[in-house]
Amino acid sequence: MATAASIPPDINSFSARDRDFHVRMATGLAIFVIFAFGQFALRGLSNPATAPWWVHAHGLLMLGWMGLFIVQTRLGRAQTNKARSMELHRALGWASCLLVAAIAVAGVNAAYRAVELGRVPPFFTQPYFVALTFADIAGFVGVFAAAVALRRHAPWHRRLMLASVILVLEPAFGRLVPLPLLGAAGPWVERACQIAVFAFPLRHDLRTISRVHPATLVGPAVVVAEQAAILALAAFPPFVAHVQAIAAA
Repeated sequence: MATAASIPPDINSFSARDRDFHVRMATGLAIFVIFAFGQFALRGLSNPATAPWWVHAHGLLMLGWMGLFIVQTRLGRAQTNKARSMELHRALGWASCLLVAAIAVAGVNAAYRAVELGRVPPFFTQPYFVALTFADIAGFVGVFAAAVALRRHAPWHRRLMLASVILVLEPAFGRLVPLPLLGAAGPWVERACQIAVFAFPLRHDLRTISRVHPATLVGPAVVVAEQAAILALAAFPPFVAHVQAIAAA
């Protein structure tokens, strides 16, 4: 049986099916995120008009990054003026790096502000909420950084970039999963939904290269690691005391 390493680069890296799949996934995930947050607001479960500016800033940064991701996947698929398209793809890639750095800062700030102002969702403890933010940001930034580092290896780059998008779907699933009704099982249901999304790239790999590419397995592994880190950090006494001090400030 062929291994990932033995697949000719011109087939594995530049297959039209591979490019088309990642364009469809990027677009589909963006639509899913917009739907998840939109229906939450339409159901009256949140009021964007009364949300603090830093919540809007974080959301706009995320939307901007996802928009860049979609544009980049489409540029990578371009067949006409390919050299120019790839040049623009790389330029937008560095802009994407700046956005990711801003998202990380804005995310941590939003978590701390939520604790200070008593805006933590009631189905999360304050330490769990902050640990969730830290772990999700660390996983997202880490996989994104790996994708950038492997940008010259298209199969790895594409799959890790897609994984980084799936890794930030937790808030979207949180707007769809009835967390207050699920109790302690809620976070596990969210994580199960995230892992389920990886079934799409897994199926794509099996259909195109007859095996699961190692990069496709990185995302699910990070989801599991994130949840383990959240549980450990939320129960770590010094961390709990740190969050409690923020809440009391």
